[in-house]
Amino acid sequence: MVIHSDTALVPDGARRFFQSIPTNQKNLHWMTTENHIAFYDQQEVVEEAAVKATTWLKQTLSRN
Repeated sequence: MVIHSDTALVPDGARRFFQSIPTNQKNLHWMTTENHIAFYDQQEVVEEAAVKATTWLKQTLSRN
C-alpha cells in the first residue's frame, strides 16, 4: 500500500517504488493535498490515509 500525492515529496519516486513492489497484492492511493506536511497535520488528510490503509490491510490480511 502506497499513499501519496503530487504535492508530497518526490511523487515520481513514489510511483516508481510502487511499480517495483514484486506482488499483485498492492494498492496505490493517490490523494490531493496542498503539500507533504498535510499527511502529518491536516486531520482530513490523515483520516483519509488512515482509513484507506486500514481497509486495505484488513482486506489483504483476511485473504492470507
